[in-house]
Amino acid sequence: MPDFVRLVLAAFIGAGLVLAALWFVERPAERDTAALGRVTADDLRLSPTELSARLSELQRTQAQLLDDVAALRQQVAQAPSAGVAIALAEAPATAAQGDNQARPLDAALTFDRLLATGVDKEEAESLVQRLDELALARLTADYRVRQATGDTEQHRSAREERRLIPRDSAAIRQEFGDTAYDSYLYASGQSNRVEVASVLRSSTAVAAGLQTGDVLRSLDGNPLYSVRDLTSRVREGSPDQTYALSIERGGEAFEVWVPGGPLGVRVNGSSVAPNN
Repeated sequence: MPDFVRLVLAAFIGAGLVLAALWFVERPAERDTAALGRVTADDLRLSPTELSARLSELQRTQAQLLDDVAALRQQVAQAPSAGVAIALAEAPATAAQGDNQARPLDAALTFDRLLATGVDKEEAESLVQRLDELALARLTADYRVRQATGDTEQHRSAREERRLIPRDSAAIRQEFGDTAYDSYLYASGQSNRVEVASVLRSSTAVAAGLQTGDVLRSLDGNPLYSVRDLTSRVREGSPDQTYALSIERGGEAFEVWVPGGPLGVRVNGSSVAPNN
């Protein structure tokens, strides 16, 4: 028999032996896997105690998710707007950068920038200390909420305690006054001025002489540091009245009178050093 034929026959025989060996090895493995699957299914039968523990774990997870969703909604509600049309009689609900919870700067840098804006050292120390107290209060409240997930009444009480902690900006403005509040906003990197982004044609803003770039400083004597300030002041007004609107333009301050009803401007928040 020629050598070539012998080589071909040897190759076929070798291939057949290899296939037979693979079949023999894999078949028992498949049977073992099926048996293992049946055992695993039996093992999934939990006792009532185990089921109760699993249910409690799921309830805690659900409570945590609800807290996270609530926190995200609050952050979204406090996000700064890109541009808002303001009407004196009825203004849309918008949030301002000045009402953000988080401080983007650390305490030391905030303290230094507070001093740079003209706040004296003692008041700057008190302001930073108050911010730290509020931050610690939120951390403690969050901890209590998580610890109370197994008790519905305690969980509700802990969440209410957390809700009652004031926003940083609200606490600073109420406790330290508008001047310190203005410095705080700038020192913490938030907007502290309301700037006209555009004026709608044929609006009362055009008739009053408002222009793009004007900075709105106060409305009816109430200082404006954020878009929220403006919208809240607008809502308090009456369409039957006129309002004194203080404006800065090109470094000069002046006052115009605007009627109630739609003003017709879009505004943005901006950050300006208070001593400028």
